[in-house]
Amino acid sequence: MKSSYIKFLILSICISPIFHQTAIAQVTSTPVKDTTITLKVAGITCSGDLPIIVKRVKEEKGIVDCSATSKAAAVTIFQVKYTPAIITYDQIVKAVQDAPGCDYPNERPYKVRKKH
Repeated sequence: MKSSYIKFLILSICISPIFHQTAIAQVTSTPVKDTTITLKVAGITCSGDLPIIVKRVKEEKGIVDCSATSKAAAVTIFQVKYTPAIITYDQIVKAVQDAPGCDYPNERPYKVRKKH
């Protein structure tokens, strides 16, 4: 009985690293794809607001690119390319809404319209 237990223990120790390496290979081999979203942002009053929002969003880790795809208007459209494994949609919205206003830097005038 004692001999069987020792054999089992030795076998378990020898095989364990093989399974561990296989598990690591499976986790690291899954590529993370970037995602592009469209944000509709309200509260923009002039073209000076656009680079402020773009800069603020690009400061976040996980943002690949951000650009305004329309002119400054009551609602302006932005395209944001990001890595979902690093940053979430809600964090991107927070970054936009935390951007300082162009005319009044102490205010946070920008609001992202809810996605449907």
